[in-house]
Amino acid sequence: MEIFDMLLAATSRFRELKLQREEYVCLKAMILLNSNLCTNSPQTAEELESRNKLLRLLDSVIDALVWAISKLGLSTQQQTLRLGHLTMLLSHIRHVRYTHRTGHGEFNSVQFNSKILY
Repeated sequence: MEIFDMLLAATSRFRELKLQREEYVCLKAMILLNSNLCTNSPQTAEELESRNKLLRLLDSVIDALVWAISKLGLSTQQQTLRLGHLTMLLSHIRHVRYTHRTGHGEFNSVQFNSKILY
C-alpha cells in the first residue's frame, strides 16, 4: 500500500504541474535511459563506448525537455524552477523503484502510464 501512496503523491504532483505531453515523453525517456547508468562502471572499451552513447542520447533528451519547457511561455526563472521540479520527481520515482518490491520482483518505474497523469 505504501508504494501506491508514493506513486499517487508523485502523480498528484505531475497533475499540479500540468505536465505537458512533450514533457511526459522526455521524462519517460530519461527514466528508461538512466535506469542502467548507475548500476556498474564500464569494464571494457565496448561498455565505455556504449555508456558514452547513452549519455549523449540522455543529453539530447534533456535538451528536448528544456526546449519543451521553453515553449510554455514562462519566464526564465519559472522555466528553471519547472525543470527542477520535474527532475526532483524523477528522483522520487527512482526512490520508489529501488526501495519497494512487489510480489512480481522489482517495481518497474517505466510502467507508470499516461492515463494516470492525464
